[in-house]
Amino acid sequence: MIIFSIAQRELRNMFNSLLAWIILSGISLIVFLILVTLVKSYLDNPSNSIGGVGVTGTIVSTIFYFCSYLFILIAPMLTMRSFSGEFKNKTSQLLFSAPISMSEIVLGKCLGLYLFGLITAVIPLLITLSLVFGTQLDAGLYFSSLLGFLLVTFTFMTIGVFASSLTDHMGLAAFSSIGIILFLFWLVELVASLIKVDAAQSALQYLSISKHASPFYNGQVNSSDVIFFILIITTFIVLTIRKLDSYRMQH
Repeated sequence: MIIFSIAQRELRNMFNSLLAWIILSGISLIVFLILVTLVKSYLDNPSNSIGGVGVTGTIVSTIFYFCSYLFILIAPMLTMRSFSGEFKNKTSQLLFSAPISMSEIVLGKCLGLYLFGLITAVIPLLITLSLVFGTQLDAGLYFSSLLGFLLVTFTFMTIGVFASSLTDHMGLAAFSSIGIILFLFWLVELVASLIKVDAAQSALQYLSISKHASPFYNGQVNSSDVIFFILIITTFIVLTIRKLDSYRMQH
């Protein structure tokens, strides 16, 4: 299918750049250092384990949660070239004039980025799995944390693709993406706390990515949280398609 061909091209382009390798190397180093720090802290005082859930909650969930924070910056850096680069390099005309739908183009680019997210997830996955040689891990909490990390990562990637479709300036696309992510991840709850109207406050709190991500790192996989992430991802994919369809019509 054309979607997989575009995804393959997107993934290949990422690995042809130095940025992808720097990101993977940086994440590996950071995760390893965090693991060493958390293990040392846990061994020094195991009674301080988070929520009394032992190694998995104290170390594994914390690492995946921290990795999701890293993607607030990593996702915009990876996605800023998705369409902004096409606009800047004047290759968008060639891409958009091809006999394929805008939906296929957007889905293909998103899929390529999601595949990179999966590759990235292998790093904390393998590093934290090394703990099985010294202790028993809670499989449910382990994989719920992994699922939470992937959903957050895919959401950030999709937001980045949308921001990239708004401008031909890659730096502006990256900053716009960071702004949207920060608003939905953290600032929306701050705004909600300042609003006195209950209905508006509830609506804003529902939009908080952090609120829906937190249960995964506590071992809770709620269908309502999964649906939330699917809705956010779908919304930004549709917005991207509409924006690029409008661009195609004008050019």
